[in-house]
Amino acid sequence: MATQRPASPGMKKSVALSDESMNSKQQTQTLIWLDQLKAGLWDFLNDMQADNCSYFNYSKSGDLYSRTSGWGLANIVFALRVLFVTGLIDRLSPRQKDNLYQGIIEHSKPDGYINDSLITSRTLREKLRQLYSQIRNGTTSAFSKNEILKTRRAETRQSFAALHLLGRTPLIPLVEIPSSKREVHAYLEGLDWSKPWAAASHFSHLLFFLRMNSEFFPSVSNGTGESLISYAVDWINGIQHEKDGCWYVGETVPLYQSINGAMKVLNGMHVAKIEEIRFVRSLIDTALSAVNDEHACNHFNLTYVLYGATRIEKDYRFGEIERFLLDRLSMYRDYYWPDHGGFSFHKGLANDSFYGKKITRGFPEPDIHGTAMFVWGIVLIDTILHLGLGWKVPLN
Repeated sequence: MATQRPASPGMKKSVALSDESMNSKQQTQTLIWLDQLKAGLWDFLNDMQADNCSYFNYSKSGDLYSRTSGWGLANIVFALRVLFVTGLIDRLSPRQKDNLYQGIIEHSKPDGYINDSLITSRTLREKLRQLYSQIRNGTTSAFSKNEILKTRRAETRQSFAALHLLGRTPLIPLVEIPSSKREVHAYLEGLDWSKPWAAASHFSHLLFFLRMNSEFFPSVSNGTGESLISYAVDWINGIQHEKDGCWYVGETVPLYQSINGAMKVLNGMHVAKIEEIRFVRSLIDTALSAVNDEHACNHFNLTYVLYGATRIEKDYRFGEIERFLLDRLSMYRDYYWPDHGGFSFHKGLANDSFYGKKITRGFPEPDIHGTAMFVWGIVLIDTILHLGLGWKVPLN
């Protein structure tokens, strides 16, 4: 990548913020910071890449594995998302874009999955570590073949999405998904909807691959994708609760579960180009009552729910949404490393594990995963509040 910093175009003057919001010195400083962020991100990505975007580090200096380990799929996927969202991808040469493509496609497997084999490998210590974590969190079992499959599916989704952003195509479709209404019904019924964060993630994967197979490989899907998507959406609407707007089974679930599960449902619907959502005001009420500040995913999930809801209800409680999202942007700054230009997944620390695999030493520094999540959150906030960044919401 070239080292020239992109010129800052300046924030548009028609920022749709209330006078009350703009009276805060902190919020004003946040808007100035956003105006300067793109140049810092360019510097960060330049620092993280090697050999014309053939490889990216995960963290600034604490990675446990190098390029010679044959890993790095997620690192390229996250970098590509940042490049696309910010428009910095237009500064890449054709060779650099080809290298991004090759860096993803080289992880393709004969069964259609695109996943990093190192991420699904486990040492005995890592198996014990994950087992302890699951016992502590009240989840089910130690790392199993089923969980390996979940990781492979999630990485394949991220890879398909990245290739779509790049305007490229996977080598082969992922065919290990339900292909009839009966199979879709059995698939959705078999998920534990009392834990909607996990269950809705699989719903979202289903819609994603039905849509991507239809776009990438229309001859394989044979036009069945649309009808299966409609069937899946009708099914999940049957478990949406009018009181809070969320999708789950049971009287109540923890707030973080319902919010994060709602994010997965909405993301799947957006990928499938489904815009009609019921009980949107209840969903906004639930989102505004939530406090998820632990790490980047929770920051992002809450923001995404508001993004999805305000695409339909543009005015409901908008002043509160505006203040909430401006405060959220101020929080994002606590994860930013101005000397490096990137974000860390945790406040003050790089993420140390990915899908249960320990991959960094967790140093106090930025990482490419946190950077991708916060940049995605910022573009959603920009879209809701019309801040004028000119960034693009990615498919994911």
